[in-house]
Amino acid sequence: MVEAARWAPSSSNLQPWCFLFSYKNDPAFSAIFSAMVSFNQLWVKTAPVIGLALGITHDPKGNPNNSYLYDLGQAVAMLSIQAISEGLYVHQIGGFDRDAVATQLNIPLTCSVVTAFTVGYRGNPEVLHPNLLKLELSPRRRKPLDEFVFDGSFGNKASFL
Repeated sequence: MVEAARWAPSSSNLQPWCFLFSYKNDPAFSAIFSAMVSFNQLWVKTAPVIGLALGITHDPKGNPNNSYLYDLGQAVAMLSIQAISEGLYVHQIGGFDRDAVATQLNIPLTCSVVTAFTVGYRGNPEVLHPNLLKLELSPRRRKPLDEFVFDGSFGNKASFL
């Protein structure tokens, strides 16, 4: 997974990302878990691994890196796709206190805590909280393509759709 992330494309090949992994019963796991909103804690409590995706906000010369979020997103996508190919699941989590995690885990100011994620094997959905079980078993829905794929001008449905 991390090798796939390493090979993700990035602007000027800066690779402006870091990943911090924490394992069940580690202090870092507890720090990240306790910073999560209660909804996420309901199902994260059974995850064996929680990771953090960190973006490096400046280039080596100290200039702001305006593409670090995009580049980090590509690295996380590659990590996630590779995980699936290895029989693992990655679930990204946005509902947590990034500042608290950064402070507790001594994340340097040159890094931005962007997202957390779990890594694990698919479990038995029946052990989930009833609210989560309903979400887990419901059909996945996505926006129709014509709502976000345009050509010629913004809002103009793409002709190839």
